[in-house]
Amino acid sequence: MPVASRAGNEATDSERENVMSIVWAIANQKGGVGKSTVAVNLAAVLGSSGCRTLVCDLDPQGNAGDMLGANIAGKLSLCHVFEGRATVTDARLINVAEGVDLVPAGEDSRLSGVEQGLVRVPARERWLSRTLDGQVDEYEYVILDCPPGLGQLTTNALVAADRLIAPVRMTDRNAVKGLNELFRSIVELREVGFDVAIPEVLRVAADDRLLTVQSARHQLAALSLPALATEIPKTEAISNAVTEGLPIVLREPRHDGARAFVALAHELVPALANAAVAA
Repeated sequence: MPVASRAGNEATDSERENVMSIVWAIANQKGGVGKSTVAVNLAAVLGSSGCRTLVCDLDPQGNAGDMLGANIAGKLSLCHVFEGRATVTDARLINVAEGVDLVPAGEDSRLSGVEQGLVRVPARERWLSRTLDGQVDEYEYVILDCPPGLGQLTTNALVAADRLIAPVRMTDRNAVKGLNELFRSIVELREVGFDVAIPEVLRVAADDRLLTVQSARHQLAALSLPALATEIPKTEAISNAVTEGLPIVLREPRHDGARAFVALAHELVPALANAAVAA
């Protein structure tokens, strides 16, 4: 996808019309590392800061939609887009949070069928890029919440993305292994000509009092992958926000967990101004 030349609130209305969408994929081969939590909280910060943002839920579990509190029953979804019954524009839910629209995943079994169906699609790795082309130009940011595993949906997200953020839950002994498997897949895609971004490691549930976290830091250092300076702390408040279906940056905007997501947004978009929460 084309990369925008400017981001944030500084652009004028006329400039915004010419800004191309920046696409971020949130991915890790391992499930349960916080991909959806990162996706929806980043989207909420960007949206409430004046940056129109679209979240595409590629996970059959539909966690991003749940965490945004979206009512997706009977609505169009990514499944309908794949089946040719709707476009991305048709399937999006408007303003599920301030400045944030959502393309829901759809029913678990149907999106799993999309995964299988992509195997038969010509140039299958670029299906999502082709699908988004011309449909997301009004957005400054498109965030792809990837499913666990390295199937066709994740591969499509990697190929479509300008930037790849790889959350690693530092308290999970297998999260670094999942990252390593993701990186191997990226190397394979690059070897066959796909210009896939190198993953930027985002450390989640970071608490250096825990031996598992200290061990994970050593394992990550051995991979020599770029790491974001911002870390998301281990806190019950983030889990509670997930359960309630509301990003923590909206539920408890002054909590340290919310502030960490705002700091992350500022790190990813240095020009970002007037964030939802004072960092």
